[in-house]
Amino acid sequence: MKKPVKEEAVSRIGKLTGTEKQILKQLSQNKTSTQIAKEMFVSYRTVQNHRLNISQKLNLHGYNTLLQFALEHKEKF
Repeated sequence: MKKPVKEEAVSRIGKLTGTEKQILKQLSQNKTSTQIAKEMFVSYRTVQNHRLNISQKLNLHGYNTLLQFALEHKEKF
């Protein structure tokens, strides 16, 4: 039986880089990409690229899916 998508994503958190985990943590604090970019001294586009990479590594599809995942699993990263 195949694992549900979110359970599978939780098991893949370890594959994220330190920067990706930092962005995921900030997303779990309801920060926008613009806020994250300012705090990390990177461009908005860099944060968007990291969000895309995180979503691909965790096999999450859709912009809000990543945010929802971050909010539901913030204790894991």
